[in-house]
Amino acid sequence: MDFKLLYRRIVQLITRPVIFWSLVKDEQRSIRDVRRSVVFPVLFLIAIASFIGTYRYTYNTLSVVYPLLKAVEYFLIFFLTIELVSILLNEISGFMVRTRLNDLNYKLIVYSLLPFMLLMVMTKLFSSLLFFNLLGFYGMYLLWRGVDILIGGEYSFRVRFFILFSSCILVFYLGIRWIIIELTEGFYLFIFA
Repeated sequence: MDFKLLYRRIVQLITRPVIFWSLVKDEQRSIRDVRRSVVFPVLFLIAIASFIGTYRYTYNTLSVVYPLLKAVEYFLIFFLTIELVSILLNEISGFMVRTRLNDLNYKLIVYSLLPFMLLMVMTKLFSSLLFFNLLGFYGMYLLWRGVDILIGGEYSFRVRFFILFSSCILVFYLGIRWIIIELTEGFYLFIFA
């Protein structure tokens, strides 16, 4: 894992999204490479922050297993959201564009969720900063710029594509989050209560 490259990509994505998306369009990075160099390092940071934050703020009499479950929970929430939305949007975009855009779809999903995932690291460590998660909506602007540059086409087509992507990401994130939280809470209560 090249953390220096990850840092530069994050800074460029947040500060100069048009230039970033132009570089993404020209690069030949595969889904596997994006997953290995961007998704997993950020997800591990979320998991570690979730473990530390849960351990610090809610550990009182609970087993150490509870913070571990919270770490796994947030890792799975984001990983499943990215992967399932990518699969769904690859199928749908095949009908809309008449060609599969697997790599571009995956990059759009990952990089538009990146600001929210980074804010999640901070809010998991310091729960009093929970309102910072609202800054994650900057990812919607990044998604719009990405659709504009990577997909292109008529304005109405880009709007439909943006609405499709953003609604799928939001619905899947909330649904997967609810399912995973219910499963981990139920598992913890079943085993340790």
